[in-house]
Amino acid sequence: MQIIDIKTRLSFLREAERLKDVLRTAYTRTGKQESTAEHTWRLCLFILSFADQLPGLDLLKVIKMALLHDLGEAIHGDIPAIDQQNIDKLEQERADLVILMQSLPRELQTEFLALWDEYNQAQTPEAQSVKAFDKLETILQHNQGANPPEFDYAFNLAYGQRYTQTNPLFAAIRALLDTETRQLALHQVPTMNIEPLDADLELEGLLDLCQLPSDDIYAQHLEFFGIHRANRLVAVIGLEAYDSVALLRSLAVLPDYRSLGLARKLVSFIETWAVQQGVQDLYLLTSTASNFFRSLNYQLAEPSVAPLSIQQTAQFSGLCPASASFLAKRLAATPA
Repeated sequence: MQIIDIKTRLSFLREAERLKDVLRTAYTRTGKQESTAEHTWRLCLFILSFADQLPGLDLLKVIKMALLHDLGEAIHGDIPAIDQQNIDKLEQERADLVILMQSLPRELQTEFLALWDEYNQAQTPEAQSVKAFDKLETILQHNQGANPPEFDYAFNLAYGQRYTQTNPLFAAIRALLDTETRQLALHQVPTMNIEPLDADLELEGLLDLCQLPSDDIYAQHLEFFGIHRANRLVAVIGLEAYDSVALLRSLAVLPDYRSLGLARKLVSFIETWAVQQGVQDLYLLTSTASNFFRSLNYQLAEPSVAPLSIQQTAQFSGLCPASASFLAKRLAATPA
């Protein structure tokens, strides 16, 4: 090998060193923010630790993909999964990878870029394996790290599911990690603040996602309260009050947060709030959650017994289907 060839490859390695300074949203057990290079190192170690359970894979190809999969972040940094909506992260990373590799021989540039593309297309067994291990290593680090109090563990319950279900081994590892994640998320529930919400597009989007009526959320008599995690609305509840009676409505929780008890937390909050506003009787219509509310002492009732003010609400008079269950609960007055 000529000296000039050695120098060009060293130049590439000097540029790739930038990855050591790119920080991720994960923290180590001592509370230090993790770099992308550190994640890449343990991803490779993760793969080697389970390689004997994945016969038939081209292990060298898998390791190459793992080493290259985040290299493009060396220039513009990492964009966390939770912030990737409406951002073409891959296009930017691919362009940056091309820039990083400019000093390499053409054949290496072609090989590295082909491996990066194969990984992101996730069509081959090798690429699917790296995708799965990448998600699993991220969750493992999140679970063991000394994270800040506002860290959103519950987000990981849905993170990367389509990749970690492609092989029984990945699914088994994922199940163990999900158990840890759920416990960590449950510990956070008591500290999750419930705050007043303005009716806006974010609220409308959550209700639409949960297939709940949203056409009237900007109307008078409506108050909404919700829980935010990592700057996104994850749960909401509403109250439509008319003097001493009110309609409980718009109870919605993002799917990956539904095993944490947030719905019960919100219902308890809204009942206390309703009593403070002078509400004595609380009503609701539901197509899917009748059993849940009955477990909270709501009673099935005939719609005909609803007070006139409740019957005249948009939900009662048309937004909710005729098949919806009607439930009622008498609220206990707050002691004087």
